[in-house]
Amino acid sequence: MKAQLFFTLKLNLAVLFICLNATAQQIKVSNFHVKEVEFKKIERFANFNAPFGVVADTMGNLYVADMINHIIRKINKDGVLSTFAGSSFIGHNEGIGTIAQMNQPCGITRDAFCNLLVADFGNHKIRKITPSGEVSTLAGTGFAGNVDGSSINASFNHPTGVAVDKLGNVYVVDQDNNSIRKINSKGVVSTFAGSSIAGFKDGNGKQAAFDNPQGIAIDANNNLYIADKGNHTIRKITPAAEVSTLKIKEIKENTTWHNAYFKRPVDVVVDKLKNIYVADQMNSKIQKITADGIVSGIVCFSDQGKKYPLYGPSGLTLDANHILYVSDAAINTFFKIYLDSQATTDFISSIQVFSNNSKDGLLLDVAVYETLTTTIKIMNVKGRVVKQVIANVVEGKQNIEIGFADIPAGIYAVEVYHDDEMVCIFSAEKK
Repeated sequence: MKAQLFFTLKLNLAVLFICLNATAQQIKVSNFHVKEVEFKKIERFANFNAPFGVVADTMGNLYVADMINHIIRKINKDGVLSTFAGSSFIGHNEGIGTIAQMNQPCGITRDAFCNLLVADFGNHKIRKITPSGEVSTLAGTGFAGNVDGSSINASFNHPTGVAVDKLGNVYVVDQDNNSIRKINSKGVVSTFAGSSIAGFKDGNGKQAAFDNPQGIAIDANNNLYIADKGNHTIRKITPAAEVSTLKIKEIKENTTWHNAYFKRPVDVVVDKLKNIYVADQMNSKIQKITADGIVSGIVCFSDQGKKYPLYGPSGLTLDANHILYVSDAAINTFFKIYLDSQATTDFISSIQVFSNNSKDGLLLDVAVYETLTTTIKIMNVKGRVVKQVIANVVEGKQNIEIGFADIPAGIYAVEVYHDDEMVCIFSAEKK
Protein backbone atom coordinates (compact mmCIF):
# COMPACT_ATOMS: atom_id res chain seq x y z
CA MET A 1 0.00 0.00 0.00
CA LYS A 2 1.38 3.41 -0.96
CA ALA A 3 1.78 6.16 1.61
CA GLN A 4 2.29 9.77 0.63
CA LEU A 5 3.90 12.44 2.72
CA PHE A 6 3.82 16.05 1.52
CA PHE A 7 6.14 18.84 2.58
CA THR A 8 5.82 22.50 1.64
CA LEU A 9 9.23 24.12 1.92
CA LYS A 10 11.27 26.98 0.47
CA LEU A 11 14.26 26.75 -1.85
CA ASN A 12 16.48 29.79 -2.50
CA LEU A 13 13.80 32.13 -3.72
CA ALA A 14 11.44 29.40 -4.73
CA VAL A 15 8.86 27.29 -3.02
CA LEU A 16 10.08 23.71 -2.92
CA PHE A 17 7.48 20.95 -2.90
CA ILE A 18 8.72 17.47 -2.00
CA CYS A 19 6.52 14.44 -2.39
CA LEU A 20 7.68 11.18 -0.86
CA ASN A 21 6.05 8.13 -2.40
CA ALA A 22 7.26 5.02 -0.58
CA THR A 23 6.45 1.60 -2.05
CA ALA A 24 7.29 -1.96 -1.07
CA GLN A 25 10.77 -1.81 -2.67
CA GLN A 26 14.20 -2.40 -1.16
CA ILE A 27 14.91 1.31 -0.65
CA LYS A 28 13.19 3.13 2.19
CA VAL A 29 13.34 6.95 2.16
CA SER A 30 12.80 9.18 5.20
CA ASN A 31 13.94 12.24 7.16
CA PHE A 32 13.74 15.02 4.62
CA HIS A 33 15.45 18.28 5.49
CA VAL A 34 15.58 21.23 3.14
CA LYS A 35 17.61 24.40 3.36
CA GLU A 36 15.20 27.27 3.99
CA VAL A 37 16.16 30.36 2.02
CA GLU A 38 13.53 32.42 0.29
CA PHE A 39 13.14 32.77 -3.46
CA LYS A 40 11.60 35.98 -4.67
CA LYS A 41 10.72 37.54 -7.99
CA ILE A 42 12.25 40.95 -8.62
CA GLU A 43 12.02 43.90 -10.98
CA ARG A 44 14.26 46.95 -11.08
CA PHE A 45 14.34 50.63 -12.00
CA ALA A 46 17.51 52.55 -12.76
CA ASN A 47 18.48 56.25 -13.24
CA PHE A 48 19.24 57.34 -9.68
CA ASN A 49 22.29 58.75 -7.94
CA ALA A 50 22.72 57.07 -4.54
CA PRO A 51 19.04 56.40 -3.70
CA PHE A 52 18.40 55.90 0.02
CA GLY A 53 15.03 56.21 1.77
CA VAL A 54 11.86 55.01 0.08
CA VAL A 55 8.19 55.05 1.06
CA ALA A 56 4.91 54.00 -0.57
CA ASP A 57 1.59 55.86 -0.41
CA THR A 58 -1.95 54.46 -0.45
CA MET A 59 -2.35 55.11 -4.19
CA GLY A 60 0.51 52.85 -5.25
CA ASN A 61 3.02 55.66 -5.76
CA LEU A 62 6.57 55.45 -4.44
CA TYR A 63 8.81 58.26 -3.25
CA VAL A 64 12.58 57.86 -3.22
CA ALA A 65 15.18 60.10 -1.57
CA ASP A 66 17.67 60.43 -4.44
CA MET A 67 20.48 61.56 -2.21
CA ILE A 68 23.26 62.83 -4.46
CA ASN A 69 20.76 64.38 -6.87
CA HIS A 70 19.33 66.26 -3.84
CA ILE A 71 15.74 65.51 -4.86
CA ILE A 72 12.73 63.38 -4.01
CA ARG A 73 11.71 61.21 -6.96
CA LYS A 74 8.24 59.78 -7.55
CA ILE A 75 7.48 56.49 -9.27
CA ASN A 76 3.79 56.19 -10.06
CA LYS A 77 1.88 52.91 -10.19
CA ASP A 78 2.64 52.63 -13.92
CA GLY A 79 6.38 52.88 -13.29
CA VAL A 80 6.78 56.45 -14.59
CA LEU A 81 9.63 58.30 -12.86
CA SER A 82 9.47 62.05 -12.13
CA THR A 83 10.94 64.66 -9.78
CA PHE A 84 8.51 65.44 -6.97
CA ALA A 85 10.53 67.96 -4.95
CA GLY A 86 14.00 69.51 -5.06
CA SER A 87 15.97 71.31 -7.74
CA SER A 88 19.02 68.99 -8.01
CA PHE A 89 21.17 71.88 -6.68
CA ILE A 90 22.30 71.90 -3.05
CA GLY A 91 20.37 74.42 -0.97
CA HIS A 92 17.75 74.91 1.72
CA ASN A 93 15.00 76.89 -0.02
CA GLU A 94 11.36 76.27 0.84
CA GLY A 95 8.76 76.20 -1.91
CA ILE A 96 6.73 73.99 -4.20
CA GLY A 97 8.25 71.16 -6.23
CA THR A 98 11.50 71.99 -8.01
CA ILE A 99 11.63 75.50 -6.50
CA ALA A 100 12.60 73.92 -3.17
CA GLN A 101 16.13 72.79 -2.40
CA MET A 102 17.62 70.05 -0.26
CA ASN A 103 21.07 68.78 0.65
CA GLN A 104 21.46 65.01 0.46
CA PRO A 105 17.99 63.86 1.54
CA CYS A 106 18.31 60.46 3.18
CA GLY A 107 15.43 58.91 5.15
CA ILE A 108 11.81 59.39 4.17
CA THR A 109 8.42 58.42 5.60
CA ARG A 110 4.75 59.38 5.36
CA ASP A 111 2.39 60.66 8.07
CA ALA A 112 -1.36 60.09 8.53
CA PHE A 113 -2.15 63.14 6.37
CA CYS A 114 -0.07 61.87 3.40
CA ASN A 115 2.68 64.41 4.02
CA LEU A 116 6.21 63.21 3.36
CA LEU A 117 8.78 63.72 6.10
CA VAL A 118 12.41 63.77 4.98
CA ALA A 119 15.67 63.59 6.90
CA ASP A 120 17.59 66.34 5.07
CA PHE A 121 21.02 64.99 5.93
CA GLY A 122 23.26 67.81 4.68
CA ASN A 123 20.99 70.60 5.94
CA HIS A 124 20.64 69.01 9.42
CA LYS A 125 16.86 69.45 9.16
CA ILE A 126 13.63 67.48 9.00
CA ARG A 127 11.62 68.66 6.00
CA LYS A 128 7.88 68.30 5.36
CA ILE A 129 6.42 67.90 1.87
CA THR A 130 2.66 68.15 1.38
CA PRO A 131 0.80 66.00 -1.20
CA SER A 132 0.90 69.03 -3.52
CA GLY A 133 4.71 69.13 -3.28
CA GLU A 134 5.14 72.14 -0.98
CA VAL A 135 8.37 71.86 1.02
CA SER A 136 8.86 73.42 4.47
CA THR A 137 11.06 72.82 7.52
CA LEU A 138 9.49 70.79 10.31
CA ALA A 139 12.43 71.13 12.71
CA GLY A 140 16.08 72.11 12.76
CA THR A 141 18.14 75.30 12.51
CA GLY A 142 20.10 74.17 9.48
CA PHE A 143 23.34 74.02 11.48
CA ALA A 144 24.88 70.89 13.00
CA GLY A 145 24.23 70.65 16.72
CA ASN A 146 22.57 68.74 19.52
CA VAL A 147 20.04 71.11 21.07
CA ASP A 148 16.56 70.13 22.26
CA GLY A 149 13.70 72.62 22.29
CA SER A 150 11.23 74.23 19.90
CA SER A 151 11.35 73.29 16.23
CA ILE A 152 13.07 76.52 15.20
CA ASN A 153 15.72 76.32 17.95
CA ALA A 154 16.46 72.59 18.00
CA SER A 155 19.42 71.22 16.08
CA PHE A 156 20.42 67.89 14.58
CA ASN A 157 23.69 66.49 13.28
CA HIS A 158 23.21 64.61 10.00
CA PRO A 159 19.76 63.03 10.48
CA THR A 160 19.33 59.86 8.43
CA GLY A 161 15.97 58.25 9.27
CA VAL A 162 12.41 59.22 10.21
CA ALA A 163 9.33 57.39 11.47
CA VAL A 164 5.88 58.51 12.70
CA ASP A 165 3.77 56.89 15.41
CA LYS A 166 -0.04 56.77 15.70
CA LEU A 167 -0.12 59.97 17.76
CA GLY A 168 1.79 61.96 15.16
CA ASN A 169 5.10 62.00 17.02
CA VAL A 170 8.07 61.98 14.66
CA TYR A 171 11.18 60.00 15.57
CA VAL A 172 14.49 60.95 13.98
CA VAL A 173 17.69 58.95 13.76
CA ASP A 174 20.27 61.65 14.53
CA GLN A 175 23.28 59.81 13.19
CA ASP A 176 26.25 61.89 14.26
CA ASN A 177 24.66 62.57 17.64
CA ASN A 178 24.28 58.78 18.10
CA SER A 179 20.75 59.28 19.35
CA ILE A 180 17.05 59.02 18.53
CA ARG A 181 15.26 62.36 18.74
CA LYS A 182 11.52 62.92 19.11
CA ILE A 183 9.43 65.74 17.63
CA ASN A 184 6.05 65.84 19.32
CA SER A 185 2.82 67.10 17.76
CA LYS A 186 3.56 70.64 19.03
CA GLY A 187 6.95 70.70 17.35
CA VAL A 188 9.04 70.33 20.48
CA VAL A 189 12.23 68.32 19.97
CA SER A 190 13.67 66.09 22.73
CA THR A 191 16.21 63.30 22.96
CA PHE A 192 14.25 60.05 23.17
CA ALA A 193 17.14 57.55 23.42
CA GLY A 194 20.90 57.59 23.24
CA SER A 195 23.66 59.29 25.18
CA SER A 196 25.12 61.23 22.19
CA ILE A 197 28.43 59.39 22.72
CA ALA A 198 29.08 56.43 20.42
CA GLY A 199 28.85 53.14 22.27
CA PHE A 200 26.91 49.94 22.73
CA LYS A 201 24.65 49.82 25.75
CA ASP A 202 21.05 48.85 26.42
CA GLY A 203 18.97 50.80 28.92
CA ASN A 204 16.29 53.44 29.23
CA GLY A 205 16.40 56.63 27.21
CA LYS A 206 19.69 58.50 27.51
CA GLN A 207 21.26 55.62 29.41
CA ALA A 208 21.45 53.64 26.17
CA ALA A 209 24.17 54.07 23.57
CA PHE A 210 24.26 53.68 19.77
CA ASP A 211 27.05 53.85 17.24
CA ASN A 212 26.27 55.60 13.97
CA PRO A 213 22.60 54.52 13.75
CA GLN A 214 20.90 55.06 10.40
CA GLY A 215 17.55 53.44 9.59
CA ILE A 216 14.34 53.31 11.61
CA ALA A 217 10.99 51.49 11.49
CA ILE A 218 7.92 51.38 13.70
CA ASP A 219 5.50 48.52 14.34
CA ALA A 220 1.77 48.45 15.16
CA ASN A 221 2.52 48.75 18.88
CA ASN A 222 4.71 51.84 18.42
CA ASN A 223 7.93 49.97 19.08
CA LEU A 224 10.87 51.41 17.16
CA TYR A 225 13.52 49.33 15.41
CA ILE A 226 16.88 50.92 14.69
CA ALA A 227 19.56 49.81 12.25
CA ASP A 228 22.54 50.42 14.54
CA LYS A 229 25.10 50.50 11.76
CA GLY A 230 28.29 50.91 13.78
CA ASN A 231 27.33 48.15 16.21
CA HIS A 232 26.18 45.78 13.41
CA THR A 233 22.94 45.14 15.30
CA ILE A 234 19.21 45.88 15.29
CA ARG A 235 17.99 47.69 18.39
CA LYS A 236 14.44 47.86 19.70
CA ILE A 237 12.98 50.84 21.59
CA THR A 238 9.64 50.56 23.39
CA PRO A 239 7.23 53.52 23.72
CA ALA A 240 8.66 53.91 27.23
CA ALA A 241 12.12 54.46 25.67
CA GLU A 242 13.50 51.12 26.87
CA VAL A 243 16.33 50.15 24.49
CA SER A 244 17.32 46.52 23.93
CA THR A 245 19.32 44.60 21.37
CA LEU A 246 17.27 42.29 19.17
CA LYS A 247 18.12 38.69 19.97
CA ILE A 248 18.91 36.61 16.91
CA LYS A 249 18.86 32.82 16.96
CA GLU A 250 21.45 30.70 15.22
CA ILE A 251 19.91 28.29 12.75
CA LYS A 252 21.20 24.95 11.58
CA GLU A 253 20.56 24.20 7.92
CA ASN A 254 21.49 20.60 7.11
CA THR A 255 25.02 20.08 8.48
CA THR A 256 26.32 23.65 8.38
CA TRP A 257 25.94 26.19 11.17
CA HIS A 258 25.23 29.75 10.10
CA ASN A 259 25.91 32.62 12.49
CA ALA A 260 23.13 35.17 12.26
CA TYR A 261 24.87 38.55 12.14
CA PHE A 262 24.78 41.81 10.25
CA LYS A 263 27.50 43.93 8.71
CA ARG A 264 26.65 47.62 8.71
CA PRO A 265 22.84 47.36 8.58
CA VAL A 266 21.43 50.65 7.30
CA ASP A 267 17.65 50.32 7.21
CA VAL A 268 14.77 48.26 8.57
CA VAL A 269 11.07 47.74 7.91
CA VAL A 270 8.45 45.69 9.80
CA ASP A 271 5.44 43.88 8.34
CA LYS A 272 2.08 43.08 9.93
CA LEU A 273 3.29 39.61 10.99
CA LYS A 274 6.17 41.22 12.93
CA ASN A 275 8.77 40.04 10.45
CA ILE A 276 11.64 42.51 10.23
CA TYR A 277 13.52 43.11 6.97
CA VAL A 278 17.03 44.51 7.19
CA ALA A 279 19.13 46.23 4.51
CA ASP A 280 22.41 44.50 5.41
CA GLN A 281 24.65 46.77 3.41
CA MET A 282 28.13 45.27 3.64
CA ASN A 283 26.80 41.73 3.36
CA SER A 284 25.02 42.87 0.18
CA LYS A 285 21.73 41.24 1.08
CA ILE A 286 18.31 41.66 2.58
CA GLN A 287 17.92 39.76 5.82
CA LYS A 288 14.58 38.65 7.19
CA ILE A 289 14.09 38.24 10.95
CA THR A 290 10.97 36.32 11.91
CA ALA A 291 8.96 37.14 15.03
CA ASP A 292 10.79 34.37 16.92
CA GLY A 293 14.22 35.71 15.94
CA ILE A 294 15.24 33.39 13.09
CA VAL A 295 17.27 35.04 10.33
CA SER A 296 17.29 34.05 6.67
CA GLY A 297 18.48 35.83 3.56
CA ILE A 298 16.33 36.81 0.61
CA VAL A 299 17.93 35.99 -2.74
CA CYS A 300 16.34 37.57 -5.79
CA PHE A 301 15.87 36.70 -9.43
CA SER A 302 14.21 38.84 -12.09
CA ASP A 303 11.22 37.70 -14.08
CA GLN A 304 13.43 37.90 -17.17
CA GLY A 305 15.50 35.02 -15.80
CA LYS A 306 18.50 37.23 -15.07
CA LYS A 307 20.09 37.61 -11.69
CA TYR A 308 20.06 41.15 -10.26
CA PRO A 309 22.37 40.92 -7.26
CA LEU A 310 22.27 43.51 -4.53
CA TYR A 311 25.53 45.34 -3.87
CA GLY A 312 24.75 47.98 -1.27
CA PRO A 313 21.09 47.99 -0.21
CA SER A 314 20.36 51.33 1.42
CA GLY A 315 16.60 51.78 1.93
CA LEU A 316 13.49 49.64 2.44
CA THR A 317 9.72 49.96 2.48
CA LEU A 318 6.67 47.72 2.20
CA ASP A 319 3.46 48.60 0.40
CA ALA A 320 -0.12 47.48 1.09
CA ASN A 321 0.35 44.43 -1.17
CA HIS A 322 3.35 43.19 0.85
CA ILE A 323 5.78 44.12 -1.91
CA LEU A 324 9.23 45.07 -0.65
CA TYR A 325 10.99 48.00 -2.30
CA VAL A 326 14.76 48.25 -1.97
CA SER A 327 17.07 51.07 -2.98
CA ASP A 328 20.69 50.21 -3.73
CA ALA A 329 22.96 53.24 -3.46
CA ALA A 330 26.02 51.26 -4.60
CA ILE A 331 24.65 50.64 -8.10
CA ASN A 332 22.08 53.47 -8.32
CA THR A 333 19.24 51.03 -8.75
CA PHE A 334 15.84 50.53 -7.21
CA PHE A 335 14.35 47.05 -6.75
CA LYS A 336 10.81 45.75 -6.40
CA ILE A 337 10.61 42.36 -4.66
CA TYR A 338 7.45 40.25 -4.48
CA LEU A 339 7.37 38.66 -1.04
CA ASP A 340 4.15 36.64 -1.17
CA SER A 341 4.30 33.14 -2.59
CA GLN A 342 1.45 33.72 -5.01
CA ALA A 343 3.63 36.30 -6.75
CA THR A 344 6.35 33.71 -7.44
CA THR A 345 4.38 30.90 -9.05
CA ASP A 346 6.58 31.08 -12.14
CA PHE A 347 9.62 30.34 -9.99
CA ILE A 348 8.71 27.01 -8.43
CA SER A 349 11.43 24.39 -8.21
CA SER A 350 10.32 20.92 -7.17
CA ILE A 351 11.88 17.60 -6.28
CA GLN A 352 9.83 14.42 -6.09
CA VAL A 353 11.37 11.16 -4.92
CA PHE A 354 9.98 7.78 -6.01
CA SER A 355 11.08 4.19 -5.65
CA ASN A 356 12.41 2.96 -8.99
CA ASN A 357 10.12 0.10 -9.99
CA SER A 358 12.48 -1.24 -12.66
CA LYS A 359 15.82 -0.96 -10.83
CA ASP A 360 17.25 -1.23 -7.34
CA GLY A 361 17.20 2.47 -6.48
CA LEU A 362 15.29 5.74 -6.58
CA LEU A 363 14.03 8.21 -9.14
CA LEU A 364 14.32 11.96 -8.59
CA ASP A 365 11.83 13.97 -10.58
CA VAL A 366 13.51 17.41 -10.66
CA ALA A 367 11.97 20.62 -12.03
CA VAL A 368 14.07 23.80 -12.02
CA TYR A 369 13.51 27.47 -12.82
CA GLU A 370 16.76 27.81 -14.80
CA THR A 371 19.40 25.52 -16.33
CA LEU A 372 21.82 24.25 -13.69
CA THR A 373 23.83 21.28 -12.55
CA THR A 374 22.19 18.88 -10.10
CA THR A 375 24.51 16.69 -8.04
CA ILE A 376 23.35 13.81 -5.84
CA LYS A 377 25.80 12.50 -3.25
CA ILE A 378 25.24 9.22 -1.38
CA MET A 379 27.22 8.98 1.85
CA ASN A 380 27.63 6.16 4.34
CA VAL A 381 27.36 6.50 8.13
CA LYS A 382 31.03 7.56 8.29
CA GLY A 383 30.35 10.48 5.98
CA ARG A 384 32.25 9.04 2.99
CA VAL A 385 30.75 9.55 -0.46
CA VAL A 386 30.16 6.08 -1.89
CA LYS A 387 28.36 7.24 -5.03
CA GLN A 388 27.77 10.48 -6.88
CA VAL A 389 25.38 11.26 -9.73
CA ILE A 390 25.69 14.47 -11.74
CA ALA A 391 23.07 15.69 -14.20
CA ASN A 392 22.76 18.92 -16.19
CA VAL A 393 19.11 19.83 -15.78
CA VAL A 394 17.74 22.32 -18.28
CA GLU A 395 14.91 24.66 -17.37
CA GLY A 396 11.87 22.48 -16.95
CA LYS A 397 11.63 18.91 -15.65
CA GLN A 398 13.94 15.90 -15.77
CA ASN A 399 14.16 12.41 -14.20
CA ILE A 400 17.41 11.44 -12.48
CA GLU A 401 18.10 7.81 -11.53
CA ILE A 402 19.93 6.93 -8.32
CA GLY A 403 21.06 3.31 -8.44
CA PHE A 404 21.71 1.38 -5.23
CA ALA A 405 22.59 -1.99 -6.83
CA ASP A 406 26.34 -1.40 -6.58
CA ILE A 407 26.45 -0.38 -2.92
CA PRO A 408 26.03 -2.66 0.13
CA ALA A 409 23.03 -2.76 2.44
CA GLY A 410 22.91 -0.03 5.03
CA ILE A 411 21.66 3.46 5.85
CA TYR A 412 22.86 6.33 3.69
CA ALA A 413 22.51 10.09 3.62
CA VAL A 414 21.50 11.46 0.23
CA GLU A 415 22.34 15.12 -0.45
CA VAL A 416 20.96 16.99 -3.46
CA TYR A 417 22.77 20.08 -4.76
CA HIS A 418 21.73 22.66 -7.36
CA ASP A 419 25.05 23.93 -8.67
CA ASP A 420 27.14 24.19 -5.47
CA GLU A 421 24.31 24.77 -3.01
CA MET A 422 22.72 21.98 -1.01
CA VAL A 423 18.94 22.14 -1.31
CA CYS A 424 17.77 18.81 0.03
CA ILE A 425 18.97 15.99 2.27
CA PHE A 426 17.24 12.72 3.15
CA SER A 427 18.15 9.28 4.45
CA ALA A 428 17.76 6.12 2.37
CA GLU A 429 18.04 2.59 3.73
CA LYS A 430 18.94 -0.41 1.59
CA LYS A 431 17.88 -3.66 3.21
